[in-house]
Amino acid sequence: MKTKILSALLFCSLILFSECKKETPSSPGNGTATQPGCVTNNTGVVYFKNKYSDPYKLEINAVYKGTVSGGSSTSPTTSSPYTTSAGSISWKATQASGYTFWPDAYNGNSTVTQCSDLTIIF
Repeated sequence: MKTKILSALLFCSLILFSECKKETPSSPGNGTATQPGCVTNNTGVVYFKNKYSDPYKLEINAVYKGTVSGGSSTSPTTSSPYTTSAGSISWKATQASGYTFWPDAYNGNSTVTQCSDLTIIF
């Protein structure tokens, strides 16, 4: 008698647990989750902060990106940030005006991390 009861309980337990399924998050489209653009494109954002009173021309990987005014910075609220491929970059900031004989220039190498912001202060 105990065997029949135990067998019946075991059978009922198997039926109950076999009906449980782990839910997977649903996503639109082809069943894959949508990734942010910075993951898909492997990019990060570079900001420049100018501590000096004169404007500086900005370059990333020897490509001109724009000018930052004296005593200001590039940011989403003041101007467009510079999106670039994640990885190692070279940067240069060259004084645009206000010099007597030759412009001051600052340069260096930095690493842009995917989906992160990098602020370069000169």
